[in-house]
Amino acid sequence: MLRHDGGTISIVEAAALDAAPVERALSRSAIAALALAAVVVLRLLYLARFGWDPGWMNLVYFARAKDIWLHGAVGMGEQPPLVPLALVGLRKLGLHPLPALNLLYLLAHLLFAQGTLALARAVWPDATRRRLLFVGAAIALTPLLSTIAGYRNLGALVGAALLVSSIGNALAGAAQARGSARLVAAALAAAVGSTARFETLAGAALAGLCLALPGPWRPRLRRARLA
Repeated sequence: MLRHDGGTISIVEAAALDAAPVERALSRSAIAALALAAVVVLRLLYLARFGWDPGWMNLVYFARAKDIWLHGAVGMGEQPPLVPLALVGLRKLGLHPLPALNLLYLLAHLLFAQGTLALARAVWPDATRRRLLFVGAAIALTPLLSTIAGYRNLGALVGAALLVSSIGNALAGAAQARGSARLVAAALAAAVGSTARFETLAGAALAGLCLALPGPWRPRLRRARLA
């Protein structure tokens, strides 16, 4: 117990008083926007320092994109085609290969961040805005730990981003009374992600199975629906 204004309050009440200014100052949408803006700024700084070197795996994607450019669908081969096709599409829009790679990298990180935020809101509906700020900071800062590895294999990044987006939208849709649009987005992300990495489809299928079965996440989803 703590003393406050001549009376006694609990530690929980004290924490609520401390969080009040943050709760009043920022909406959940504003926190999400701040997190996405931080992702863009930090990733741009990363590209300014390391973006000149695509890495050997991305050079393979460039080679496959060149085959598709020259030979059409015949050049797709048997590997997941999403990243090479995206590079071809951006190249047709007038971007040079390296800027096209960098733009795809930024979009994948934004999608990963959006999916993680949706996941946090669905499984943690009672979180205060201050705690959501910490989640947003973690989303923006954690990719820095991957150093160059997260940039030099864009297929893994795109596949992971689509998987997280699929799971986040599925949970958000399940937590909403009218969440059919989010569920469609989840299925679309899983389908598109399977053309980047086969693990994306497997992960989305496993997440869907877990969501369909009874489990400890059910009360959280019900609270999110009522929030």
